[in-house]
Amino acid sequence: MSVKTEEMFLSRKKELKQLKIFAHKVQILVPAEATGGVFSLIEQLSPPGEGIPPHIHAQEDETFIIIEGEIDLEYGGKKMKAKAGDTFFLPRLKPHGYVNNGKLPCRVMVIISPGGFEQFFEDVQAIDSTNPANIGKVAELLEKKYATTFLKK
Repeated sequence: MSVKTEEMFLSRKKELKQLKIFAHKVQILVPAEATGGVFSLIEQLSPPGEGIPPHIHAQEDETFIIIEGEIDLEYGGKKMKAKAGDTFFLPRLKPHGYVNNGKLPCRVMVIISPGGFEQFFEDVQAIDSTNPANIGKVAELLEKKYATTFLKK
């Protein structure tokens, strides 16, 4: 597959919006429109004790690159620890989630392929995702618009 993009894309971290989802901070470093939809790149900062509940993406693969800290990853019913310097690939249609059980924040770069899912982080700003009472609204947005389903624990 080849995609022709006409322009180089540069993002300056200091100029990017700081988005929030639950207790996490997210910045969209490379949006899908900069790559012809091939991928997007986000940076996510997860505080200690926080995570993303198990879920399934129907349309996207994700590649996580742990920059700082560590996470406990759950993938397909298996659990493993990923630390700074580790990279892992999560194919679509496979259940996964993680929690930062470390003492420090965890900084992760996530490549989302194909791109487009990064728009969820913009869309969710209209919902106060830091309020646990709104988890249902977040889950509904994910499922209806982004074909992503939270799994019941």
